[in-house]
Amino acid sequence: MVFPYCFESADESGKQTGLTWDCARGSVLGIINFVAFAYGCYAVYRIFPVYLRTKWYFINLLMLTLATLQCGLTAIKYNMIREQRLSYTAAYLRALQSIFTCMTYGKAACAALSKESVYTKYFLPALIVFVAYFTGIFIYALTMETIPCEHPNWLLMSASQMCVNVVFAIAGYVVMRMLSSGAANVSRDYTEFLGAEQYEVKQQRIALTLLLVFNASGAVVQLCLDAWLKSVYSRTQDCHLLESSADEVLRLIMKVFSYDIPVLVTIYVFYWLPRRQFDRELEVVFTDDEEVYNEMESELLETW
Repeated sequence: MVFPYCFESADESGKQTGLTWDCARGSVLGIINFVAFAYGCYAVYRIFPVYLRTKWYFINLLMLTLATLQCGLTAIKYNMIREQRLSYTAAYLRALQSIFTCMTYGKAACAALSKESVYTKYFLPALIVFVAYFTGIFIYALTMETIPCEHPNWLLMSASQMCVNVVFAIAGYVVMRMLSSGAANVSRDYTEFLGAEQYEVKQQRIALTLLLVFNASGAVVQLCLDAWLKSVYSRTQDCHLLESSADEVLRLIMKVFSYDIPVLVTIYVFYWLPRRQFDRELEVVFTDDEEVYNEMESELLETW
C-alpha cells in the first residue's frame, strides 16, 4: 500500500485533525526519505568503483551505506509498510554510524596527542561495549510483538546515542583544534596526520563542524522527542494522535531535524565534499593497461 499513514488513518475512527496530520507527517517524511535514499544510492554507486580500484574512501563508503540503509528503511515504513520495527532498525543503524564516526575521530585525536595506547586500551574497548549494548537492546526490541512509541526502548536508544555523541564531540574537538592550528591534516582514512594544502584543511574543518553540530543537535532533539512522546502517550492512546495542530507541526519539525537533516549532512560530508574536493579522482577513467594504471594510481595517491 502506498502512503499507509493516509489510507489506514482514513479507515480508523478518532480525531479528524489528528488523522489528517498523521497522513501529512507520513507523506512528508516518506518523500524526504525516499529522495535521500535515491541520492544515497547514487553516492554509493559513484564511490564504490573508486574504492574497489584504489582502496580509498572506505570510511566514506561505510557511512554512506549506513545512511542509505537508514533512509531506505524509513522510506519503506512511511511509503509502504507501517511497521515500527523498520524505524527501530534505522535507529540501530544510526547508533552504529555514530559509533564508527566516534571511533574514527577518536583514533585521530589519540594520534594527534601522541597517545595511541589510550585508543587501544580504553577508547576502542569502550566503543566495542557500546556496539554490543546497542545490539542487545535492538535484538530485544525485535522480539517484542509491537514497539509502541511510548515504550522505554525508544528513550533508551536515544539516550544511549546521546552518550556516544558526547564522546564523539570530545574527540572531534581535539581534531578540530589541530585542523584550526593548520599544523596537521587528517588523511584519507581519517586516522593519520599528514601535511596538506590549506584548502583541504578548510574542507575537513567544514566536514567535522557539520558532523559535530548536526549529530549532537540531532541526538538532543531525538531525546527530547522520545521523552515528550513517552510523557504524552499511554498504552490506551494511539501514538499517531496529538491534541492540536501545533503539536503535530512541532512533532514533524523535530522528526525532520533529529533524523533526516543529520542523514543529509552525512551524505553531504562523505560524498559531496570529497566529490568536489577530489573531483578528478572520482571522475578518473581506469585503464586496462597495468603500467599506465599503476603510474596513475601512484600519482593520485601522492596527491592525497
